[in-house]
Amino acid sequence: MKKSKNRGEKRNDDSLCTSRVLRGRFSYLYLIMGKRSDFIRRKRDFYPTPVSALEPLIPHLPNSFTYIEPCSGDGALVRALESFEGIAKGGRFRPTLEYASDIHLPWKVTQLEEGSHVHCKHGLCAYKKDVFDIVDVEDNVDFFITNPPWDRNILHPLIIHLSSIRPTWLLFDADWMHTKQAAPYLKYCIKIVSVGRVKWIPDSPHTGKDNCCFYLFESERMVSERKVVDFCGRQA
Repeated sequence: MKKSKNRGEKRNDDSLCTSRVLRGRFSYLYLIMGKRSDFIRRKRDFYPTPVSALEPLIPHLPNSFTYIEPCSGDGALVRALESFEGIAKGGRFRPTLEYASDIHLPWKVTQLEEGSHVHCKHGLCAYKKDVFDIVDVEDNVDFFITNPPWDRNILHPLIIHLSSIRPTWLLFDADWMHTKQAAPYLKYCIKIVSVGRVKWIPDSPHTGKDNCCFYLFESERMVSERKVVDFCGRQA
């Protein structure tokens, strides 16, 4: 995902999962530079999620579960999760993709018609859908898992929206949790898993300049009794 990924550069994982990226006076965001970088951000914040970014999350997922990838881009996160199937957790790891979706689908991803129930491996089939248009999911779905846009004007509403439907794992910068702007949303967070710096661009010799985390958010109703956020640091 990124040349030197940070809040000014990455802001989305594999795609741009929402058409609401251009909000008010922030409509120029596609042209700005990163906080610690001289590179122009990629069109539609296209920074596919590498396998290495998913590895720290695996121990915190159930052996078997069903999930939706609502910002799927080219399906990199889906493929990364599938790469651990039958290997992680003593061979018991079995993630099931309910569906992938995105507001923009790359040419190599086959667009599914709304209402169809085709389950494609490797994230190569997806619905063309704005993440904010997801209003309900099947009872068997356990999580949303995605690397969302990092633009706070998208990220913050996305946290509220998705976590109100199902527990939601989001990959974005670790610095966020230390900012005042995070305060209204941390009450929905129940676990933080450290990922560290990520090499967003496979051919680059460098990792991104921001440390990252997977954050697990749940609805206000589910977290009302919880007083402490679980933090899981880096493994040796």
